[in-house]
Amino acid sequence: MKLSEILSEKNIISDLRSRGREEVISELLDPIMEEVSEPKTALQKILLEREKQSPTVMNDWVAVPHGRIPRLDRFHLGVGRSKQGLDFGGENGPTKIFFLMVGPGDDTFNHLKLLARIARVCRSGSFKEDLLAARDAGEIYARIIMEDGRV
Repeated sequence: MKLSEILSEKNIISDLRSRGREEVISELLDPIMEEVSEPKTALQKILLEREKQSPTVMNDWVAVPHGRIPRLDRFHLGVGRSKQGLDFGGENGPTKIFFLMVGPGDDTFNHLKLLARIARVCRSGSFKEDLLAARDAGEIYARIIMEDGRV
């Protein structure tokens, strides 16, 4: 499964306003909530509990808060960028790029495959710099789709 299959431009926030973990998760969920019938508070709770177990900060600027939601029928992906960065629980400085993913509770296989795909896409330092330099959500989307096609 490719990121292009679950990401839409409307689920990208090019300038996150949030300054903390709970607020970032809430802000990234907002556009996804138009596609999901679950209460936002239920999704937030699952995502925050997952973060408390083990922060989802990857290397250099990237975090991937994610969770499996029992009643979802498909995967949803939101992306957010904070140019100045914020403390999301990582050890290597501020986090600037966020991939928030929620998916069906019974699809562990694709959940893990998508997490691995995000990790591969974000492996390139130049890709992350391109995301930070992008002018708007449209450019962020185009760069993610292009990199997703390369890996």
